[in-house]
Amino acid sequence: ARALAAAAAAAMAAPATVAAAADPAPHSAGTQANMCLEKLVAQEEVYFSCSGTPATFWPGSLAPEHSAGTLWEGLRRGGAVGLEDEQDSMERMVQGLFAMAHMQAHSCFAHGGRYWEVTVLLGRYLGYLLRASNVTADIPERLAAHFGGSPPTRFLGTLCAPGVCDEAEVAGHVLPFFLARKLGLAADDLPPPRPGQASAEELDVWSSIKLDFVAAGVDRCGTTSLRMGLERHPEVGFNLYRDGVPIEDYFFGFGQRHKILPTKTQVADFNERWSDERPRPRILGFSNPAMFMILHAQAALALIPGLQVLAIVCDPLGRVERKFFGERWCHDNVEEAVENGDALSTFALLQGDCSSSMADIMDPNKEGQWLEHWTLGAHLGRLRRFFGERLLVFHQDELREDPASLFGRLAERLGVQRPFHEGTEFRRHHWRPGHRTDLCRNASLFRRLRRHLEPEYRALEQALHDSGSLVPPALLARRTRCERREERRLEMLGREKCEKMGGSEDG
Repeated sequence: ARALAAAAAAAMAAPATVAAAADPAPHSAGTQANMCLEKLVAQEEVYFSCSGTPATFWPGSLAPEHSAGTLWEGLRRGGAVGLEDEQDSMERMVQGLFAMAHMQAHSCFAHGGRYWEVTVLLGRYLGYLLRASNVTADIPERLAAHFGGSPPTRFLGTLCAPGVCDEAEVAGHVLPFFLARKLGLAADDLPPPRPGQASAEELDVWSSIKLDFVAAGVDRCGTTSLRMGLERHPEVGFNLYRDGVPIEDYFFGFGQRHKILPTKTQVADFNERWSDERPRPRILGFSNPAMFMILHAQAALALIPGLQVLAIVCDPLGRVERKFFGERWCHDNVEEAVENGDALSTFALLQGDCSSSMADIMDPNKEGQWLEHWTLGAHLGRLRRFFGERLLVFHQDELREDPASLFGRLAERLGVQRPFHEGTEFRRHHWRPGHRTDLCRNASLFRRLRRHLEPEYRALEQALHDSGSLVPPALLARRTRCERREERRLEMLGREKCEKMGGSEDG
C-alpha cells in the first residue's frame, strides 16, 4: 500500500463539482474533535498505511510523474500486479488499482476506520498559508515542491480515519495531519483549511453492491431481447425500470465518474431503491449493452462476489452494418429515422455529417477509424480475464432459433428455483429484416469487409468455445444476414406483414 501511495502521491485531478467543507470550528466543548485526533495519533501508523490509493482514474490527464509507466511500477512493487508481461499494461494497471484500493479500504474497515475521498483546492489553500501569520515561511514552498513545483489546482486523494471522525473533522483536521506527515512536518504545522478549501466524502467498496448478474452486451446483438426475455421469469428483475419496463442503466461506467471506489451514498442509493410497492427481485440484474467495452466498469464489477456476466454475440459483419446504419448512414429523413429507432440522435447526423455507402468504411480517410473503434474481439478476451468462469458468452442464433431453450438455460445458471411458466413467449425486439444499407447489394464490398473482419469471427469462436456454448454452423461458415433466406423472405413479405408474424416495429 505504501508503494502505491508513493507512486500516486498526487492523485489524478478530474473535473467535478467540489462541495465546500464545513467550517472546522470547535465542536461542543471540542470533545468530538479531540476524540477523533486522539484516536488518529494513537494509531497513526495504522491509518497512514491504509491511505493513499488514487481516488479516480483518468488516463488522459495523468501528470508526467504519475504516467501509466510510473503507476505500473508502483503497483508491481506493491504486489498488486504479479505478471511481468506488460503487453496489456493499461488493463492490468487498472485492475491492480481497483484491487489495491479495495484491499486498502477493507484494511481500514478492519481497524475500525472509515475510508474517505478528500479534496483540497490547492490554489486557495496555498494562498491562505502564504497569508497566515502562524505558518513557517517555507511550508508553502515545500507543499508546492511536493507536487513537482507546479501543483494542480485541485488535489484528490484517499485516506483512512478513525471511525469516530465525521466529514468536517476529516476535511478540517485529519487531512492537514496527513499532509503534514507527507511533507515531513510536525502534526500541527499545517492549519485547518478554511471553508471552501477542502472537502471529504465517505467511500465504500464495490463488493457492498448487492447485484447478482450483468447483461454486459454486446450492443446490436439482441441485448434488448435478452433483457426482456429474462425479465419474464418471476424471480428475475433489473435494477432500473421505466413505465414498468426494464431499461439500460449507466450506474457502472458513466455513473462511476471514473471513481476507483464508490461513495457511501452511491452504494446506499443502489441497494436501497426498493420498497413494499416494488420489492427487490430475488435475482437482480443490471443491463448495459456497452458494458463489454468499459474498462473501469469491468474492474469494479469484477470485485462483486458471485456476480455472473452474460454476453450475447452475433455475426460481426451484421453488427457492423447495424451500427453503421444507426450512427453514420445518410437517412432520407434523419428525424424520422431517429423516431423510428433506425438512427441515433447524434450531432453529426443531425448536421448532415453522414455516409451514403458502406464502402467508406474501408477507406482510412473516411470511416475506417470508425470501424476499428467498434471491433469486438479484444473486449471479449478482456471480459474472460476479468471474470473467468463467471462469464457466459452465447450466440444470437440461439435466441433466434430456440429462445425457450436458451432462456431456460440462462435462468438455471442464474439460480432460479423454478423454470419459466409453461407457454412463456419470448419476442425479438429491435429486429429489422431486409436491406439497411448498400452492403448486401455490393458483392465485392461484402466479400472484402467479411475478409477484413476474419479476426473478429475467430475471436467469437474462441469466446463461445471458452464458455462451452454452441458455435453455430452459420458462424463456422461465415454466413451473414445477406445470405440468410429468412431475411430475404421477410423483406419480400413486407414490413407490415412481418409485424403480424411477430416482428417488432421498434427497430
